[in-house]
Amino acid sequence: MEQDFPKSISEFKDNPLYALKRHLLKFQALYPESAVPLGYIREEAIYSRDCVRELHTRETWMKQALVVKPGEVAYKIVKGRPRRNTPVMERDNIKVEVFGLWQTQTYVPPPVKDGIVPKNEYGNVELFKSCMLPEGAVHLPLNNIQKIARKLKIDYAPAMMGWDFHGGFSHPIIEGIVVGKEFEDQLLDAWRIDEAEQEKKDKEKREKKIYERWKTLIKGVLIRKKIQAKYKFEDVPHTTTASKPLVKKVATKQKKASNKSASKSYETDNNDEYSNLSVSWPLNRLEGTTSISSGGHVHVFPEAKHKTVDEVTMKVCSCGLTLPLDNEEKM
Repeated sequence: MEQDFPKSISEFKDNPLYALKRHLLKFQALYPESAVPLGYIREEAIYSRDCVRELHTRETWMKQALVVKPGEVAYKIVKGRPRRNTPVMERDNIKVEVFGLWQTQTYVPPPVKDGIVPKNEYGNVELFKSCMLPEGAVHLPLNNIQKIARKLKIDYAPAMMGWDFHGGFSHPIIEGIVVGKEFEDQLLDAWRIDEAEQEKKDKEKREKKIYERWKTLIKGVLIRKKIQAKYKFEDVPHTTTASKPLVKKVATKQKKASNKSASKSYETDNNDEYSNLSVSWPLNRLEGTTSISSGGHVHVFPEAKHKTVDEVTMKVCSCGLTLPLDNEEKM
């Protein structure tokens, strides 16, 4: 029975049923090598998507608690990613061996012997999965537990739980330590005692800061009282945030009242309309404006609005008030 293949090569990319060799990614390969093609398109073999397998390096398989079987040959060799300290001339020559799942086996960690914890080349124990814990060892994910183990001279190894990538580098994630089971109770008792002492020290430190702050406050109050008694002055009450709107309202009312009283004084005495500096300013007299912007009206008689009625020169305010011009003003 003929199978219904895609009609163009581009349709084979990411196809859930079929695959072409040209579309395989860097860490992908066909397995088994003797896989039989399902058909051909433009003389290129078509394989089942089930034959496409993922490949990884030894380190990546280790994160899944798997190791490459002894004597296995790399299924594929790909171009590696150079490190930052790799010379430029050698970056193109870096090759990496990758393996398939069928080439791996479950990782069995070496056991603890005579209280000595087996470590890797960096002095850690890799605990990417719980099954990677060495036989006869225990994981203690506690803060400051390393300090206690060093103090008691107990052999231990930092537990590396994974990797963290930041700042352009990968950093190991360390959580607690791995020690022999025979030292677990001894370490936990010592850790509890140390934590209690540390908590006591922290409490004393906090109390010391509190007492110092109270001491500073009391000293300031005593100095203030001493200065008040010496120079005979009273405290000025501080306005709080809640009282600010009230103070603002009172100030506004006082300002309006003062403006009204000022306007009344100007209306009662027409001859002193320029006694206020804000009104008698030459520019204001010329334009007929006043610098008093709120509260009441101040009569201003600009020269441009002077008019003659029955041979009598009259001065006119913008509000309509008309008064005869004095002889002194004419001069």
